[in-house]
Amino acid sequence: GGADAAVLRCLCARKALRLTQASLTGFGKYVQGELAAPLQAGWSLLMRARGAYAAAFAHGCDGRALDARRVQEGLEAMLSQLLELLISVVEHPRFADSLEDAVGELAPCAVLYMRMTRDQQDEWAADANQYVADEDDFACSVRDGATMLAEELCEVYGETAMRALGAAVWGELGAADAARTAGDAHWWRGVEAALYAAGRICHQVQGTQHEGADGALQLPRLVEVCCSLLAGAGVNVGADSEELCFVRGRAMWMCSRYASSLSPDAAKDVTQRAAAALCSDGSPMPLRVCACRAIAALARRAKEEETSGVAGSKAVLVASLPAVYAGACAMAQQVDEDTLHLVLELFSSVIKLDAHAAAAAAGMVAPLALAVWQANYNDPLIAEDASEVLQELVGTAEHAAAAVLSRAVPGIRSMLTSGSASASGSEETGMLEASLHLLASITRRAPPAAARAAYEELAPATLACVSNDADSGVVQGACQALRAFVHAAGSAQELAAWAGGAAMQHMIECASRLLATGASAMSDRSIMFSGGFLRTLLARLPAGAEADGVSCAIAVGSAQRLVAQDAMPALKPTLALVLARCAQLRSATDVLHALGAGVGPAIEAWCEAHAEVQGAYEVRLSLHGLLALLATCSPVLLSTVVRGEPTDSSGG
Repeated sequence: GGADAAVLRCLCARKALRLTQASLTGFGKYVQGELAAPLQAGWSLLMRARGAYAAAFAHGCDGRALDARRVQEGLEAMLSQLLELLISVVEHPRFADSLEDAVGELAPCAVLYMRMTRDQQDEWAADANQYVADEDDFACSVRDGATMLAEELCEVYGETAMRALGAAVWGELGAADAARTAGDAHWWRGVEAALYAAGRICHQVQGTQHEGADGALQLPRLVEVCCSLLAGAGVNVGADSEELCFVRGRAMWMCSRYASSLSPDAAKDVTQRAAAALCSDGSPMPLRVCACRAIAALARRAKEEETSGVAGSKAVLVASLPAVYAGACAMAQQVDEDTLHLVLELFSSVIKLDAHAAAAAAGMVAPLALAVWQANYNDPLIAEDASEVLQELVGTAEHAAAAVLSRAVPGIRSMLTSGSASASGSEETGMLEASLHLLASITRRAPPAAARAAYEELAPATLACVSNDADSGVVQGACQALRAFVHAAGSAQELAAWAGGAAMQHMIECASRLLATGASAMSDRSIMFSGGFLRTLLARLPAGAEADGVSCAIAVGSAQRLVAQDAMPALKPTLALVLARCAQLRSATDVLHALGAGVGPAIEAWCEAHAEVQGAYEVRLSLHGLLALLATCSPVLLSTVVRGEPTDSSGG
C-alpha cells in the first residue's frame, strides 16, 4: 500500500545517503567529481521534504495509526541522515565551496527543521529530565541535526552564514506571526524554533569580529520579542497552556544565551519573569527549567559587572533571590538527574553573587544539598555539584558555615563510623572515601570556630582512617580532611587549642604513622597523597625546640622512605617536597644534622625526583629547599655526589 511504498522510499534514500557520506568522508579525493549528482539529489530532497516534515511532525499529526507511525519514523531517519551528510559536506575542505552559494537557502531549511515535533512536545512536557538531557546532549533527531548544521555553517562560512541565519530567524518569526493571525494552532512552533536557532549560534555571533553578524540577527529587537512573549502580548492561547510554556521558556533561554548583551531594562524584565516562574508551584516544569538557566546566566553576568566595577542588574536580581532560593529548593525535590544538576548549578551561581542572601538561605539550601549529596555520593557529577554548593555556602558567613557543618557532621560521622566498621567492600569503601572528600571540601573554607566544632566531633573517626592501610583511597581522603582542618585553623595557636589541646599532638602522631618505616610502615600507595597534609602541618607548627624536633623527625622519615630501594617512583616527588618544606621553614643546618649519614643518599634521590615534580610552585619549592641546604656550606655536603653533567665554572 501507500504506507509501505513511502517507508521503502525513505529506507532506500537513507541507504543511498549513508553510502554517499561514506564515500565523501573516506574517499573524497577520488570521488569528488562523481558525488555531484547524489549531492544535488540530496539537496532537492531536503527542499521537497519540508512540507512533509511540517505536516507529519511539527503540525502534530496524531501518529497513532501504525502506518502513519511507520512513515514518520522512516521520514525522520532519512532526514537525520541527510542532515548528517550536509554537515559532512560543509566541514570537508574539498566540498565546502560547493555549498557556499547556497547558504542563503540552506539557513531557512535548518531553522524550519528545528521545529519541535509533537512527540518531543509530549515527552518534554511529561519528563523534565529528558527535556534537559536533550537540550544539553545532541541525539539522532532532525532537530539536533539541523542545529548542528546551523552551527557548522557559522563555523565554516562565518559572517555570510550568520547573516543568512539571522534573516532565517526573522523569516520564521514572520511566518509564525502570519500563521497566528490566520488561526493556525501550531504557530508557536515557528517562534520556538526561531528563538532556539538564535540562541544556539550565540557563541559564533558574540565571538565574531564583524558587526554585521550581530546586525543581521537584530539582537535588541529580538530581545524585545522575547520580553513581549514573556508578558503574554499578542498570544492567543491560554496563560497556562503547554504551548505557551514552551514559548515563554524558550524566550527566557534565548535571553540567557545573550545575557552579557542585554540592556539593563531587558535584564530586569527577564529576571523578574524568570523568578516568578521559578517560585510558582503552578509553572510547568519546562518553564521552570528555562527559568533556572536564565537566572544562573544573569547571576553570572551581574557578578562579572560587579567585578568590573559596572553598575548593572545585581540589585534587581538580589531582590528576587529569596523567591529564587525557595522556588529552586521546591523544584529540586521534584526532579532528579539532569534537572537536579541544573538546579545545583543555579545555587552555585546565585550564592557567588550575594553572600548575605546566601547566608540567609543557608538553613534552607544546606539540608537540601546534603540530602542530594548523600543520595548521590557515587555519582561524580551530582555529588560534585552538591559539594560545590556546600563549599560556597560555607564561605559566605560564619553562621552559614555553622549551619552547613552542624547539619553535615552527624551524617559524615555516621558514614565514617559505619564505613570503618564494615567489611571491606567496594560500596562501603566508596562511601567512606566520598565522606572524607566532602569533609575536606567543606572544612577548608570554614571559619576556625566552625572547623573546630567539626574536628572535635569527627577527630576519632578521621584519625582512625589514616591507619587504614588496606585502602589507599581512604588514607588519601583522611589526609585531605586533616589538611583542611589544619588549614582552617589558620594558626598554630588556634590548632593547639582544639580538642582540649590535643589536636596538634593528633596531627604529629598521624605524620609519624604515615612516615613510619620497618614492620609498621604503611604502603607507598597509601601515603602517595600525604604530602599536602605534611607540608601544611609543617607550616602550622609553632616556634620552639619541640617543633624543630618534630620537623626534623618528619625530614628523617621522608628521607628514609625516599631512599628505600623498593620505593614507588611516583611517591618520590611527594617526599622530596616534604623535605624541601622542612628545609625552607626550619633550620636547614638542623635538618642536615638530623639526617646524619643519610644526607648524601637523600640529596641524590631528591635531585633525581626533582625532574618528576609537577607544578610551577612545587618546582620552585623543591629548588628553594635544595638551595637552603647548599647555603649552609656544611662540610657534610662535600661528600655528596649527584648525577648530572659537570659544569665548567672557570669560563666567563
